[in-house]
Amino acid sequence: MVREETMECTLPSKMDEAIRLIGEVDRFICRFTDREHSDLLLVLRELLDNAITHGNGSTPEVPVQCRIRHMKNGAFQITVEDEGIGFDYKRIDMELPRDPRHTRSRGYALIKALTEQIHFNDRGNRVSVVVSLH
Repeated sequence: MVREETMECTLPSKMDEAIRLIGEVDRFICRFTDREHSDLLLVLRELLDNAITHGNGSTPEVPVQCRIRHMKNGAFQITVEDEGIGFDYKRIDMELPRDPRHTRSRGYALIKALTEQIHFNDRGNRVSVVVSLH
């Protein structure tokens, strides 16, 4: 559902559905800006991948909630929530690995590097980030 400044949707826990959604979000963002926003789409993909794979165990019947909001300052807030049990987000390493060949556990480090703010709910199954387009 798209409102003036907000896009909200529920999708099954399938990466092909997430990729389709990313295309829709790309068009939504273009309504507000002509600035480069590939970083925002990368952040969204990482958040959706985490929710689908880790939160919902890639079980298609279990939904993922997603909300993109255009903020007055030109930034965008992305919120993704899964139905999983959550995780202890206080214990994750949000630093990029020194070895660029190390591909595991770098998702949140990448998200942190590309966002202005990152907030988790207490349970650890919902994350909200703010991405400023530069």
